[in-house]
Amino acid sequence: METAKTSSQKQFDGLGFVIVIFSLVILCPLAYFIINYLMGNEHPFYG
Repeated sequence: METAKTSSQKQFDGLGFVIVIFSLVILCPLAYFIINYLMGNEHPFYG
């Protein structure tokens, strides 16, 4: 039981790292778009 618990913990740490990278890749362009949209430089449909 101990070894299974530690291996699943390591797998979860790796998954958490992947989630952080994935969320950065998704949120950075999204935040850039939102900032430009609030400044009036970006339109959702016209680009």
